[in-house]
Formats: sequence, C-alpha cells, structure tokens
Amino acid sequence: TTQTSGHQQTRTCQSMAKPSSSPKTSRSGSKTPKSRSSIDFNSVPLIALNMGVRKKFSLYLNPETSVAANWMDLAEEMGFDYLEIKNYEREENPTMKILEDWQARCTKGGSVGLLLDFLRKMGRDDILTDLSRLIEEDCKKYFEREKLEKMEMQKKNQPVQVHTVDSSDIRTPELQGITTRDDPAGGMPELFDAFICYCRADISFV
Repeated sequence: TTQTSGHQQTRTCQSMAKPSSSPKTSRSGSKTPKSRSSIDFNSVPLIALNMGVRKKFSLYLNPETSVAANWMDLAEEMGFDYLEIKNYEREENPTMKILEDWQARCTKGGSVGLLLDFLRKMGRDDILTDLSRLIEEDCKKYFEREKLEKMEMQKKNQPVQVHTVDSSDIRTPELQGITTRDDPAGGMPELFDAFICYCRADISFV
C-alpha cells in the first residue's frame, strides 16, 4: 500500500529499488572495484553514516554535469519517481534530502551496502574510492556503539547478587552469648521482647 503525503511516499526498499543490472563502467572505463573491507555493509543501516560523510556525498553528487551521474541518478536508483525527483530540485542540498527520505521510507532504514551498490551501478567508483575509509570508520563506530549499548543493557538486566554470603554471627562484644550461651545449663527461663503485627479483627486471637 502506498500512502501519499506531499511529494513523499511510504514504501519498502525492495519495492522502490530498481531491478539489478550489470555494473556500469567508471569514468575511466574500468569496472567498479569491489570493496575489500571485512565489514558486511549490507548489515549496517544507513543511520550509521554521520553528517561528515553525507556532506561529502553531496559534494560529489550535487553538481549537475554531463560527465558523471549525480543525485538525480541516485534518486532514480533508490526508486523515487519523476515528480519526486523534480521536487527535490528545489532543495538546497538534494543529496542530503534524498538520503534522509530514503532512510525514513525504508522498513529497516536502508543499508550502507545497498547505497554502495547504487553508486557502483551509477559508475561512481570515484566516490567509493575516495570515501571508502570514512565510510568504513563510521560503520566501525556504529558497531562499537551497538556493542557498548548491549553491554549496558546486560548490566541493567543482571540481578544484584553478592558472591559471598556474609556471616550472621554476632560481632558486637556486649551481645556475645545472648540466647545461646548466656545460660548453658538451662536453669533459668529466657525472656524475650516480642512484637506482633495484627489486624484489629484478629485481636481476640492475639
């Protein structure tokens, strides 16, 4: 189901993204190189990318040139339709806006891996090469934050438990021997003060 509000629509990433096609060649004519990083970018949500990296994406994609694919091509790869893309022309920073909207309309917030796949298909391996280190750093920071948050949650959920049980022996010198060793022979009855809590209705029983 599609809900229309202004020029934005709510859909899933799978329904929005264009069908996969063969990778485009870069501006140098060579195939886009695959990432050598050990990070699974498909498991990293787009929210992991901080403002610094997003601003650099804008520097590469905002200029409209006939030489390289720009933000319009990226918006089309993400599944935005013609009217939506025309509306983005009014934005001061269209690249930043489409990244935010794509992240919001995807059921899982989109992924860094899917964004990188779009750029490969567009032949913008220059962006992948120049920003790969910054993207990887943001992803690592995201995983570190996730790990710390999980550790904090585990600490909060753990019951308060003392590893050693303290002794119940009487340690005050003047109380030593009371009730157990004050009359070992049992010649005298021992007297204790007792306090009883009861309801008014139970007074006859008490």
